[in-house]
Amino acid sequence: MVTFPTIAAHILGQLLKFMGEDRVVFGSDSVWYGSPQWQIEALWRFQIPEALREKYGYPELSEAAKRKILGLTSAKLYGIKAVKPDAYRPVPKDYESRMSQELKTLLEVGQLRGDNMSKMKETYLALAIEPDHTRYGWMRVRA
Repeated sequence: MVTFPTIAAHILGQLLKFMGEDRVVFGSDSVWYGSPQWQIEALWRFQIPEALREKYGYPELSEAAKRKILGLTSAKLYGIKAVKPDAYRPVPKDYESRMSQELKTLLEVGQLRGDNMSKMKETYLALAIEPDHTRYGWMRVRA
C-alpha cells in the first residue's frame, strides 16, 4: 500500500469483488520484523481510487470492510464472538493484572521463549549470519 498503492488497490479490489470482505484477512511478518502498526495504519488510511472502482467494478473499501479485514473475520475463524460487533474498546492498561497465574504461565507472559518461531530466531541470531536482503521476483528489462 505504501510502496505500490495502485497495485494494492487492484489486489484488494479483486479480492473484495470476487471473494467478498468476509473472506479477506490481514497478515504480516511481524514475528520477524516487529510491530505491523504502520501497516495497519496504512490500511486504515487506504482507499481504492474511485476511477479504479468505476472502471473495474471494485467495491468501496469501507470502514466495515477494513474492520473485518483487520480482525473481525479472523475472530470468527477462531470462534471468538463479539458481544456487539460495533463495540470496540481499547485493551485495558491493567490487562496483565487481570490474568490468572495459570493463563500467564500458559501464554508465557514476560518470557515468550517457548514458541518455535522464537527458538528459530534465536538460532538464526546465534549463527550471526548477515542477511543479504536480495529481492526475488519480476524484473522489467528494457530492450
